[in-house]
Amino acid sequence: MLPITYTLTQSTQWIETLHRQLPSTLADNTLTLLPEVGSGTIRVFEIQPGLYVTYIDVQLNQPVQLHRIPASSNDHFIVNFHISQTTILKETEHNSYQLGLSNQSVLLSSAMTQAKLSLPTHQPIHVFNITFSKAWFETNLQENNSTLSHLLSQEVGIYLFENLDYTLSQTIAGFRAQPEQFSKINLFARVLQILSHFFDKVENRAHTQSKSIAPTDLKALMAVRHALEQNWDTPQSNETLASSAGMSLSKFKGLFKQVFGITPYQYHLQYKLDKAKEMLLQQQHSISEVGYLIGYSNLSQFSKAFKKYHGQLPREILGA
Repeated sequence: MLPITYTLTQSTQWIETLHRQLPSTLADNTLTLLPEVGSGTIRVFEIQPGLYVTYIDVQLNQPVQLHRIPASSNDHFIVNFHISQTTILKETEHNSYQLGLSNQSVLLSSAMTQAKLSLPTHQPIHVFNITFSKAWFETNLQENNSTLSHLLSQEVGIYLFENLDYTLSQTIAGFRAQPEQFSKINLFARVLQILSHFFDKVENRAHTQSKSIAPTDLKALMAVRHALEQNWDTPQSNETLASSAGMSLSKFKGLFKQVFGITPYQYHLQYKLDKAKEMLLQQQHSISEVGYLIGYSNLSQFSKAFKKYHGQLPREILGA
């Protein structure tokens, strides 16, 4: 296994550190792997001083382990979005996590964290991340008395997991393939949109009691989430879901909300409304047909629920 050691800092320095330890070429903040280690690129875009986006699209011929060494202070933060089915093992000081679309797919961490990330071979690895400095956050996004401001002001290692929902995945998919085609201000606006939505999810967790989750319980919750998404048009009771997870009802409801930030009912409802937006944009069904397909027999109820979640009426999505 090829070991790569680094600290979390500004992305333009990080990619240079990576280049020094990995068989590659580096030009204009684009690292290209040499055939002896794999194929693909890692590209860094500096949007503002202290704000960067990085696109990782690689496939390795030999296993690589990225070892992050903790910095002396939380001067930088990174939000990783794992947007491929490939499972990546992340080991922190206290736990191990499986990252990927089928597991936990969004991770915010701080410079004072220590972690080992094991990258598998012969599998496509797609990761999009946003790195920002504490100074950039305090200048542009910090709000007094917010949960996020309190969290990021701490001088301890910070890990925060979220799921990649429809809004995040669609925003990322909309520009990750050819980011160089966007103007800097357009890219900046899209990154702010992603951060705003992600930070809103963090704020919504303000009153969620956090506790350690056993790996077997986490795996069961991911299986339940997958089942909810695969059978989004078939409502299931919390009792049925808890039974499939092998948990008591109270334990299931508590852990589900801790991991995903919302209740099973809310998750199912939001996923259905995401599906509704997707179907509307495809323009293969009328508004009333889409409402019926996701379980609404009353068009006004569907429109009300849709606007509450998406901030627009279904007809506004279509520009009607």
